[in-house]
Amino acid sequence: MFEDDRLELISPTGVRMPAAVVRGEYRFGKGKHDGVKELATFAAGIIKSGKGGRFVTPQGRNTIKIGADAAVGYELDPAIAAAIGVPAKG
Repeated sequence: MFEDDRLELISPTGVRMPAAVVRGEYRFGKGKHDGVKELATFAAGIIKSGKGGRFVTPQGRNTIKIGADAAVGYELDPAIAAAIGVPAKG
């Protein structure tokens, strides 16, 4: 596993939590079979569709989503944000 800081969720206390890449995939939810290879597809699912995804938190890798207690916002690479039609920060 490694982290991709081009998409980070932001906790209520300001902690940045980068997207986790597990075996070459960005994963939605807790399942092992709901993964995508492209960050843009993952970011669209997280930001536009409200899905939960795997992110690296201070406690380790967890499934979180925007609007839950764990994340109040996001920051996304501007080029990817433009490609999927969302602001780079939200």
